[in-house]
Amino acid sequence: MGKFAIQIKALLENCTNLRVSGADYIWSLKLRCTACGESTQKWHTVNPLDTFPMAGGKGKANLIIKCKMCGRSNSVNMCVDFLTAYTSEDSEQFKTIVVVEGRGIEPYEFLPNGEFVCEGTVTGTAFKGIALDSGDWADFDDASNLPVGIYDCNTQIVPI
Repeated sequence: MGKFAIQIKALLENCTNLRVSGADYIWSLKLRCTACGESTQKWHTVNPLDTFPMAGGKGKANLIIKCKMCGRSNSVNMCVDFLTAYTSEDSEQFKTIVVVEGRGIEPYEFLPNGEFVCEGTVTGTAFKGIALDSGDWADFDDASNLPVGIYDCNTQIVPI
């Protein structure tokens, strides 16, 4: 079983505590079979609240897929107990936001296409429904009279 860190990097303007909207966030991943090296070109969605029994009674997984090339059954688990916020101190540095466990499979790309949330750094104003799939987001914090934004959002997945 391999563990992988999904990391983000972005420039935060007058905002902090950027994170996925909740434990039910749907993660979009591209996956690679570790047995034969076959990579998927389509996005696989993983819901951490979904659990499926693994073959042979070897536990449960959030996603079970069979490799089209070698026929091996592989699984993914999202470790949502380790969800971490990206803060203003992390700005412009890669930081792990969640850990993924893969059995027979490794994630190699993450698409941040679900909803994120953050807070204004001055007032703590909550911002919801943030979409980062285009890489940028901007709004205005009326309470502090300051613009808020998330720019140049990039992702990477690294083995841990």
